[in-house]
Amino acid sequence: MLPLTQGGINIKKIMISITTILILIIGSGIVTAAEISVQPGGSIQTAINNASSGDVILLKPGTYTENIIIDKDNLAIRSESGDPENTIIKASSSGAHVLSVQADSVRISGLKITGTKSSYAGVQLSGCNNCIVENNKLLNNGYGIYLLSSKGSTISNNIVTNIGQ
Repeated sequence: MLPLTQGGINIKKIMISITTILILIIGSGIVTAAEISVQPGGSIQTAINNASSGDVILLKPGTYTENIIIDKDNLAIRSESGDPENTIIKASSSGAHVLSVQADSVRISGLKITGTKSSYAGVQLSGCNNCIVENNKLLNNGYGIYLLSSKGSTISNNIVTNIGQ
């Protein structure tokens, strides 16, 4: 059998080279998850608004005062230290949930979530699937963790105290 050549050029080697280059070009277009750090005084909501699916919002120890809406799938919001005693989210408004999750596959962990004793929750999961809320401390909320039309979520190792009106 004769080698596949064209004027002394091995066509098989050229095809392998072209295929390799195409794979590298296609592979370079794949986006990887980003880790977005937020410092106290910064906005968690802004980080969420600028995030893409698969990103991790990493909160530095400190206090954050805001009510947050999470409406992007597949995000993780967690404390850098993993210790809810030093990474605190306090409600800025008594007329909203501290964290309102309206997306699938969201993970919230290692946070102290403090409300205003109103009828709103520290964490509300609304119409979400497969979320994880773990290792948090929730206090002074109308409800600790409130699930509404949500399924397949895991709620574990949370401490909920001083809830209700």
